[in-house]
Amino acid sequence: MISLFQFLLFGFIAISFALAVFIPISFGNYDTWIKNKRLVFLGVSVWFSFVFFLGISNSFVS
Repeated sequence: MISLFQFLLFGFIAISFALAVFIPISFGNYDTWIKNKRLVFLGVSVWFSFVFFLGISNSFVS
């Protein structure tokens, strides 16, 4: 179970870093935002899913 938690935590950190880089680039230009809007919303949805599953898995690890 600890390895699953570590995998989820690594995925959460990777998604957070990718969103921290990608979202300001998407907001930089209106045409870029229109083109990447769906990808940004997908990334944010995945990020919230990671937060939810990390909270659940943390209760099993501790």
